[in-house]
Amino acid sequence: MEDFVHLNVHTHFSIGGGLSRVRELVDKAIGCGMRGMAITDYGNMFGIQEFHDYVKHINHYRQGEGLEPFKPIIGCEIKIVHGLKENRNGTRDCYGYNLTVLAKNLKGYRNLVKIVSNANVDGWYYKPRTDRVDLEKYHEGLIVCSGDMGGEVAQMILESKEAELREIIEWYHNLFGDDYYFELQRHEVKDPSIRANRETFGKQEQINNVLIRLAKEYNIKLVATNDVSFTNEDDAEAHDFKICVDTDKSYNDSDRQVYYTKQEWLKSQAEMNEVFHDIPEALTSTIEILNKIEYYSIDHDEVLPSFPVPEDFGSSEEYLDYLVYAGATRKYGESLPNEVLARLSHELGVIKQKAFADYFLIIQDIVNHARNEMSMMVGPGRGSVPGCLVAYCLGITKIDPLKHGLLFERFLNVDDKRLPHIGIDIDEEGLERLYDWVVDKYGVDNCARLIAYKTHHNLRNGPKQFTQALKGLIKDWDIDPRFFIMSKGPVSDWLPIIPVPREDNSIVRCTQYYRLRSTGLVEMDFMGLRILSVLRGACANIRQKYNFSIDLDAISADDPKTFELIQQGNTEHVYLFHAKAMQQHLRDLHPSSIDHLAALYALYRYGNPKLRHYIARKNGKEKIEYANDCEEKILKETFGLGIYEEQLMLMSQQIAGFTEAESKELSKALWKRMPIKLNHLEQSFLERGKNNGYQDDYLKSLWNEWYDMLKTGYRFLKAQAVSYAWLAYQSAYLKANYPVEFQETISRVRMRRSDYIL
Repeated sequence: MEDFVHLNVHTHFSIGGGLSRVRELVDKAIGCGMRGMAITDYGNMFGIQEFHDYVKHINHYRQGEGLEPFKPIIGCEIKIVHGLKENRNGTRDCYGYNLTVLAKNLKGYRNLVKIVSNANVDGWYYKPRTDRVDLEKYHEGLIVCSGDMGGEVAQMILESKEAELREIIEWYHNLFGDDYYFELQRHEVKDPSIRANRETFGKQEQINNVLIRLAKEYNIKLVATNDVSFTNEDDAEAHDFKICVDTDKSYNDSDRQVYYTKQEWLKSQAEMNEVFHDIPEALTSTIEILNKIEYYSIDHDEVLPSFPVPEDFGSSEEYLDYLVYAGATRKYGESLPNEVLARLSHELGVIKQKAFADYFLIIQDIVNHARNEMSMMVGPGRGSVPGCLVAYCLGITKIDPLKHGLLFERFLNVDDKRLPHIGIDIDEEGLERLYDWVVDKYGVDNCARLIAYKTHHNLRNGPKQFTQALKGLIKDWDIDPRFFIMSKGPVSDWLPIIPVPREDNSIVRCTQYYRLRSTGLVEMDFMGLRILSVLRGACANIRQKYNFSIDLDAISADDPKTFELIQQGNTEHVYLFHAKAMQQHLRDLHPSSIDHLAALYALYRYGNPKLRHYIARKNGKEKIEYANDCEEKILKETFGLGIYEEQLMLMSQQIAGFTEAESKELSKALWKRMPIKLNHLEQSFLERGKNNGYQDDYLKSLWNEWYDMLKTGYRFLKAQAVSYAWLAYQSAYLKANYPVEFQETISRVRMRRSDYIL
C-alpha cells in the first residue's frame, strides 16, 4: 500500500462548502496514521491559525512520546482569473477557476497571505479572486496543483480547447517548475441508493486521462486528492443538509440540484489506494509534496508600530518620560511625593526594559484624542491597567493606583514576555469614528479590525441529527465590535485580511484570524460601553439646560446625595447595581466609599459566598480575626476576607517570598483553572513559607483556601472592581443630583438588562 496524505481539504471555514471542524480532521488524519495534512479552504485562511495552534499542541505530546511530529500544510483553494479588475462581466471566466496552492516554507506562507489578502480586498467579485500578476509576484515558496474539476486546466480539457490548455500548462510549469502538479480526483458513486451527483465521475475520468497523457509529455507529476469536505463517510447527508441551509434550499425538495458526489470524506490510505490502485505514482506524489514542506512556525514576537515622536525628542522613551512626569505634576503638584517618584521610576524602568514605550504612546494618543478632541466619553480603565501609575499619569486611566493600593506587577512585571493588555471603554457612538481616525493617522494598510464569525444555531427545519451536526459551525463573518489591530507596516505582511461592510455600508479591513496573541500584531482593546453613552448624553443634556459642564472624572467621591441614594437601594438604572438583589445588598451593606462598592461588585459578580460575611463584618455583626500581622495588613480593607487577586499576590510575596512573576503565575493558575500548575507551585509555597517562620498548619490551610477557588470562583481583580465601581458611582451621582436629565437620557439610549452587569 502506498503512503498518502490529503492535500485538498476544506473545513467549515469554507463558507457554503465544508462541514468539518479543524480538530476532528486532524484527529482523524493522525488516527489513520497519516504524517500530515493540508487545509485548503475556499478563498480564505480563516482556519489556519487554529490549524497551526492545534497541531503545535498535538506535536508537543507526540514529541514526549517519541513520535514523529504531524506536519500541518498551510494552503488555500483560490480562484484565478485573467485581468483581475476589468474581468467583472458576469461570464464564466470572471468568477475564476479553482487552483490548489500550498506553502512549503515561511516565505511561501507570507506570499500565500499576500495572494489571499489581495484576492479578497482587490479581487472580490462574488468570490475572492487572484490573477497571474499576483501569482507571479508572490510565487516563491509555493506549490501549486492544477485544481479540481473547476480548475482552469480541467475546464479547458472539458471544452476541448487544446491551445488554451497548453498555454496554461506551460505558464504554470515555467513559473513553478517541479512544484507544479496535475491534480487527479475520482469520485465514483457505486451505491445506487445514494442521492448524489453522478455526472462528476465521468468528467473526472475524461480530465484524468488527458492529464496522464500530458504528464508524460511535459514531465509533470500527477498527484491524487479527494476534495475533502467532511470527515467521515456517514457525514455525507449532514454535509448535504448544510449546503441546503447555506444556499437557502429545501433539503426535502426532490428537484433540488445535488452538487456533491458524497465521496468527499477524509478517506484513509487504504481507501485512497483502492481509488487510485492503477495510478500509484499519484499517491506517492502526496508524500513527495509532504517532504518538500518545511516545519515552520507562523508565530512571531510583537511587532510594535512606531509612534511619531516630535522632533524635539530623541526617542520614544524620552518622549514617554516627558509626558508621564508632566501628567504626574498635573495630578500631584510640582513637588512630586517620594512614593510617586519611586513608583514611576520602577514602572518606567520596566516599560523601557521591555521596549514597550511606543505601545503606551500610541494608546495615550488614541485615548486623549478621543476624550479631548472628539468629545467622547472614555471609561476609567478596564482589567489590570488601572494598576499602572504611568497609565494614570498619561491619561489612559482615571483611577489613582496609589490611592486604591493597586499593583503594577499584576499588569506588567519584568518577567512578562508579551505586551500588557490595556482595555479601554468608550461610548458606543464614538467607537467607529475613533477607529476611522486611527486609520487616517496610522495608515489604512497598517490597521485592521478583528473578524467575528457567525455560527449556525437554533436550526428549526431538518432532521435533528443534522441540525445538531451544524450547530456552532461557521456560516458567515462580521466585524468584532471590540478589537482593532495595528502593525508596523501592512497588516497583510503578517496575516491575511478581508474587507467587511459596516452598518453604513462603508468597508473596513478585518483580520482573517481571530486568535492573534501569537501572530505578532498588536490588539487594541476598545470596547463600546452603553453606560458611557448614557453618561455622555446626560452631561450634554445638563449642559444644554443649565449652560454649565460637568466633569464626571472630577466629581467628589463622597457626595452625600449620591451615597444616600445608594444606601437606600434606589439604584434602578444605575450601572452594576440595577438588579433587585443588588439593591437589597446595598441597603444591607450601607456603603460609604468607592472601595465598599468595589468589594460588593466583586463579591456579587461571581456569586462569592463571602458576600454575606462581608456585609456582616462591615456592620460590626461578625467578629474579624487575623492569623498574623501579614493578614491584617493585607486583608484589613476587606474586613479580613480575601476578595481580590491582588491580595492573594501580596500574601504569596510576603509569606512565601514569591517574586512578582511567581505571584502573577499563581493568580493566573487560579483564574484559568489550572490545577496542574497550582500543584507545581504548592510545594514551593509551603517550603518557602515555612522558611519564613510560618507554621505548616497555617500554610496548608491558606493554600487549601486558595485551591478551593477552583470550585467556588477565583478572586476578583481589584483594579477592575474599583474602575467599574467608579463608573457605577458616576451614574448614581447623575441620578441623585440630576434625576430628570439622567432619566431622559436612559429613556433615549434604551439600556438593556445585560448592559448593567459586566
